Amino acid sequence: MTTDRALTSEGENDAAPRYAVPTERIVSVEHPCIVKNVDKATDMLGGGRAISDVLDHRTQKTLGLSFPPAGKTILSMNNKTDNVLLKITVPRRVAKRKRGSDEPFVPVARDEYQDASYVLRSLQDNPEATTISSVGQIESNHIFRSIPDFLYSTPDTFFKSEIQSKIFSQDYDAIRQLQLPLSYGLQNTEMYPPPVFSPFSLPQSYAYNDKQSTKPAQTTKTRDTSSMAEAHDIDLEWPMAAPVSLAEPKSLPKSAQRLVEQVRRMFQNRPVWTRRALINNLPSDATISHLRLVLPYVAFYVRSGPWHDTLCRYGSDPRKSADGARFQVVQPRVDLILAGRRPGWGRSRNPKDHLYAGTESAQEYENRLFQFCDISDPLLAQLVNQPLREECDPIHYGWFRNGVFTKCEVLLRVKLQASLGGRPVRDNDLSAFLTLPDHVDSPSGQHTSTASNVSGYVPDTASDMAWNMAKEYRRMIRDVENKQAGRLEESSRGVKEPIELDSTSRTPEVDIAPSEPLFENFQDAAD
Repeated sequence: MTTDRALTSEGENDAAPRYAVPTERIVSVEHPCIVKNVDKATDMLGGGRAISDVLDHRTQKTLGLSFPPAGKTILSMNNKTDNVLLKITVPRRVAKRKRGSDEPFVPVARDEYQDASYVLRSLQDNPEATTISSVGQIESNHIFRSIPDFLYSTPDTFFKSEIQSKIFSQDYDAIRQLQLPLSYGLQNTEMYPPPVFSPFSLPQSYAYNDKQSTKPAQTTKTRDTSSMAEAHDIDLEWPMAAPVSLAEPKSLPKSAQRLVEQVRRMFQNRPVWTRRALINNLPSDATISHLRLVLPYVAFYVRSGPWHDTLCRYGSDPRKSADGARFQVVQPRVDLILAGRRPGWGRSRNPKDHLYAGTESAQEYENRLFQFCDISDPLLAQLVNQPLREECDPIHYGWFRNGVFTKCEVLLRVKLQASLGGRPVRDNDLSAFLTLPDHVDSPSGQHTSTASNVSGYVPDTASDMAWNMAKEYRRMIRDVENKQAGRLEESSRGVKEPIELDSTSRTPEVDIAPSEPLFENFQDAAD
């Protein structure tokens, strides 16, 4: 390879050879088309006159490019550059033959177009016969980045062919033969195109992709399959597997796929979770925002009953085993949450607010729903360890006897309420309350405890607080019995009025004498 060097060497220790660049100033135009005809390419740019107006590198004028003669013009971008135009001369090919063969050479036409691949191949095959020289410095480069408007092709349209053959022929007989279709509902009807097809001047990378939560259309399904698995009635068989309408987990984002495995492992160790307990036990790096997408693959939502507002693993039914009593929930009717705060799908400020040990301040809780397996308070644990029912009550009490469950709910409510008010609960008040029966039969109202006769009474020495707790205990059991008997349309099991912890006089609504059994007139409580 030879070069037009024109060296300006200043010594033998130069790091690299130097070449002189001519002072010719050049304006470059990047034509967006493959140029095979220079004259046509020049006409598309507006001709020689339009090109001569931008040859001055100091001007800011732009070039206009039009693909058809009367088409819409797109403007160039005049960029300042500091490039060098090189002239590379390779040997002209006068004949050719198949590479590696001994066939005779075939002459090549002198004006045959040679593309870039031919030039590159010639550079590789003839390194010694190639010459390179600099032509000048490119200080301005016109490039075209905006897109031209779309064109509507009419040569094959029926209307144009009819008009051109009949009207433009200026033949009266041919004009009389012109007939336009008048039938209704034509197929492939020709319509006039809009004046502008696209409002964008620059190409847009649309990159269409289906939304992650988009699921195939199901003609037999009317619910949103991307939401939590459908809640089931407590009297029905609970689902054994996830709905078939759910998309494959691999269609979820990577972080959501990892969360599916984490949640599945948690439900293997514990089949029933409250939402708050589940979030508090997730790893710190888990993406909580994907939890609503992940849960339908692992668990379903229980709306009512002894396990209401919990998430239960597919294939698990706590109604069939007494071990499910551990996962029952108790919800004391007391406002624990600060004004304006309600538990959501995010992490709470207290990562252990699903647990209750009896020593925490109620202000630390953003949760009002506790599972018995998360309660470690000694008095409540003593009640929970009482003998269970032989058959599960799927409507109200689950595996617990009605007296035990009601005492747990009242006791938890009183303790949390006392913590909110900063007033401790006396042990003798709770001791008197705990003597109430563990089970009350319906409809006679007679307790079945085998203890002494005083176990169903409130002693004379009981405090006002113990009497109020006993009244709440009786009211809650009575309301459940009335609901089961069909005498109440809605359950009034939990009231929002707080239990009086201190009082100067005994509550007048208490119509039970201290020396009388608490449930003497239980069957007439609704009168």
